[in-house]
Amino acid sequence: MQSAPEVAVDGLTQVGNAYLQMGAQNPVHYDMARLIYRFAGQFASEDQQKSLTIQTIVSFAMQGLAEKADAKFAEFRQKFPQDPQAENVLFLIGQALQRQGKHDEAIKKFQESLQKFPGARVTPQIPKEIAASQVALGKPDEAIKTFDAFIADAKAGKIKVAPEAIEDAQRQRALALLAGKKVDEAIAAMKELSTSAKSPAIQEEAAFQVAAILSQAGKHEEAAAAFKAYAAKYPDSPRAPQAAYFTGVSFEKAKKFEEAAAAFKDTAAKHKGSEIGIGSQDKIWRLLLGQNKPDEAFAAQDEMIAAYPQAPQSMLALYDRAKYLDDKAKKKEEAAAAFQKVYEAYKKLPAELADSEQGKAMAEYPSASLVRAAEIKRRDAVALGVFNTLDEAQKAQWKKNAAEARPLLEKAITEFPKSNALAFALSKLVDLLLMEINAGQSSLNDAATYLSKLAGGLREESAQIQVFIARASLMFQAGQTEQALLFYEEAFQKVTDPKRMTWQDYDRFGSILLENQRWDKARTVYTQLKENFGEQRAQAASTYGLGAAAQGKNDLVTAEKFFAELKEKYPWSEKIQEAEYGRAIALQAQGKYEEAFATLKNVLGTPRSSNETKAKSMLAFARGLIEMGDKGLKTKETDQGPNKEAFNIFELAHNNAIKIDIFYRAALPQLVAEALYVAADAKFKQAKSENDPKKKADAEAAAKKLVDSLLKDHPNSPWATKARDLK
Repeated sequence: MQSAPEVAVDGLTQVGNAYLQMGAQNPVHYDMARLIYRFAGQFASEDQQKSLTIQTIVSFAMQGLAEKADAKFAEFRQKFPQDPQAENVLFLIGQALQRQGKHDEAIKKFQESLQKFPGARVTPQIPKEIAASQVALGKPDEAIKTFDAFIADAKAGKIKVAPEAIEDAQRQRALALLAGKKVDEAIAAMKELSTSAKSPAIQEEAAFQVAAILSQAGKHEEAAAAFKAYAAKYPDSPRAPQAAYFTGVSFEKAKKFEEAAAAFKDTAAKHKGSEIGIGSQDKIWRLLLGQNKPDEAFAAQDEMIAAYPQAPQSMLALYDRAKYLDDKAKKKEEAAAAFQKVYEAYKKLPAELADSEQGKAMAEYPSASLVRAAEIKRRDAVALGVFNTLDEAQKAQWKKNAAEARPLLEKAITEFPKSNALAFALSKLVDLLLMEINAGQSSLNDAATYLSKLAGGLREESAQIQVFIARASLMFQAGQTEQALLFYEEAFQKVTDPKRMTWQDYDRFGSILLENQRWDKARTVYTQLKENFGEQRAQAASTYGLGAAAQGKNDLVTAEKFFAELKEKYPWSEKIQEAEYGRAIALQAQGKYEEAFATLKNVLGTPRSSNETKAKSMLAFARGLIEMGDKGLKTKETDQGPNKEAFNIFELAHNNAIKIDIFYRAALPQLVAEALYVAADAKFKQAKSENDPKKKADAEAAAKKLVDSLLKDHPNSPWATKARDLK
């Protein structure tokens, strides 16, 4: 301010102008702009003071304070009656409103300027500005008429404007034609300008727009040629690299893959070290992989990684290679090694890069890679089969896979606690722990203690909470719903940012609350789910949960409203079948068995039902049959046709329950354990109901065999403990 006041005032004015443009986001910024203008005015020259006063007037107008703006404008005109800047104020306000997207108000200000200051220096530009706002308002036909009138008057000499202003109006008119979906006319107009415009800047801009419009119109081969021509004609333009890149993109869209690859290679070579250069290298390998040429694609990847070892694109390329090997090529060992390589590449980054915002974004890839590598190990163990049925060599391999998976997941959790992959890592860790528990290689108590210690070693509070939620999820999936409920309530009390959790966590917590008839709390949890997670599956789950909570409170009108919304908005959702399953359970509780069985059959017959819902429906069917048998009731389900003896109701119950073991042995071990218990119970009851000694003996033997299977394959399940009392 002391050594160069004019320069300082100009700088402060720009700061004030920046705040002015942010006023639409927060009105406080208008006050900040005016505060800066007033402060700068203390050191400003007379001309600068005038400019600052005009900006203050503009700020009031932009804020919608018309009376203050008019009063300040009147003061300015009284103080400087002959100052030509006064004539420009309304025009400047119009332009400011344009930048804010307030085009209706901008047009009014432009028209007011025309009426009050017809001879102002800016008057010739006003029709063009009005037309630009008309385009922005979605009125291209009106804009074209305004442009045509302006261009005609300018060419006839009725208004005095520079030739460049006429050509710029012609350029904007072409864009208005495009907005009005007159694509061919827009292209023709731009092509004409690209060759005939006297202004080099307009000519260059039009040449680029020709290519852009062709691309937008889906004329990709022509667009590629136009982008290529632009890059060749204007090699020094800041847009030349962009045009070169879009040459390749346009060829790719035209399915001209060889030409696209050649264009990207040329761009990568000419613009090495720039974002366009890296992007072009990235495009090359993706093109090759899309053409099912993995070896060539990976070679191109290696070339890019060697040239840009610390670029995010290189990290992503490594990750995508590993995913391809895992998901498409099914080369598990190579995929696991490739995922490990992503982690190693990240660890080699300089500390300053790793700690930067870019580095934090790149951390998503190694964290997800560790989880994917662990999941390969876990899947290999699952593929071997039920642990207790394996031979010693297979058991050793199973243990090796499990032992290698856990430290990978621990790294993902402890080294990347802020990663978006944290919830993914914890869900896979829970899967691993459940697998070990079901195999008898760990206990539920040991697993819960392990998760508690894991949480205690984390500094990030949000990460700790997610581990505690994982502990609750473990209990829930292990069938310990009472303990799970306690853990969930404890964990969710600490949640400050719901979006750091997963929507599945909310759904599981809500499910337990529904199971325990905590209707009000369930409604609260499902409301939070609905408000914080926009994903369609999350919205479907919340809609179902809110309906189920209302149903539990016997508010059937509200329940039906939510269930109708579920069917209308999310007809694909498995939650519809969960709602039907819940309805069947309610019917059974009322003794309406036949209606319940019909509902369960519909759930089992639709492909939209999840495996878990199908398994639970089979169990409900079996339990319903056992209840009817215990009460001495009959059902048409046992009918085998005319002149045939009815099926034993307990045997039919067994047949429904045992299907769960057949279909879902590896996928749903907890439900399988329960199903074995129900099947054994049904067989014992069948034995008691049979008069034929052989059938009685066979049923009892089958029941004992089922109990043995349950004790052997699921020794840590609570159903195994209960099975010991069956007889």
